[in-house]
Amino acid sequence: MTFVIIGYGTVGQATRAAAEFHGHKCVGVIDTHWTDGVLPEPHSLFTTARLDLADLAFVCVPTPPADDGSCDTSAVRAAVADLEARGYQNGVVVRSTVPPTLMEEIALNAQPTDRRRFLANPEFLRVRDIEHTSRWPYYVVIGATGAYGKASIGNDPWARKLAHFYRPYFDDQVQPPIFVTDYRTAAFYKYLSNALIAANVILADEAWQVAQALGVDWGICYSIAQRCPVTPKTIRVDPDDRGFGGDCLPKDLGEFVWQAYQAGTGELFGAVLQKNQEVRSGTDHHPYAQDPDDLG
Repeated sequence: MTFVIIGYGTVGQATRAAAEFHGHKCVGVIDTHWTDGVLPEPHSLFTTARLDLADLAFVCVPTPPADDGSCDTSAVRAAVADLEARGYQNGVVVRSTVPPTLMEEIALNAQPTDRRRFLANPEFLRVRDIEHTSRWPYYVVIGATGAYGKASIGNDPWARKLAHFYRPYFDDQVQPPIFVTDYRTAAFYKYLSNALIAANVILADEAWQVAQALGVDWGICYSIAQRCPVTPKTIRVDPDDRGFGGDCLPKDLGEFVWQAYQAGTGELFGAVLQKNQEVRSGTDHHPYAQDPDDLG
């Protein structure tokens, strides 16, 4: 299939490289903030003619946190509006991390065409292994509108088209792990995935502190955990870089906590967020910092 990339950062570049690796053809790239010499001017590889050739448009623009911890979706809205203004009528696939209700809003406000062409397709890339996790993902999640019946490959031609796009990524599997669900579930699972990873990182950090106090070999614990089917694999602790940083986990956990607070819950994940801030800043303290023998 043919496709264009909107937003050429980490996700956009990985999406393009993986798709071309599996035989698809990129017919355009747009990034209004692009500064690399490969694309000297914005829109230099993006024209209406090339856009007309695209079966799918992957929106990979950033969604940074707002001051209150919610997700700033202005770049996603602008990208979709730009596609609409250019008269694009094919599949719009949002790979950006967005709140669970945004895709419904986007589809509802779109031009009166087949609104099923708007799809959520959150990425689950690992920055430390981005090539492998983009070319051979563990699974693919597709969010589709439920306005025309249950979101499924059978009911939704655009979800079916995107599933077909990803089929080569799982060429050795009879039943590839491609999950089609509604917009809200697809978006929520992306936040849930990163929130659980973040929580495991903080739990592991605290366990590591206990291990240090007791003279335990944490390296052996980590090695055993990699073989255990139920122990989280995210128990690697770098004493010089504790907690979680980067572009994804803090942002996505913050948005997840914000959504949880709106629903009247979220205390546990909020505590994880607060604890990580303490760990990263070096201000974490130990309320029971005593000799283990005195704890009884």
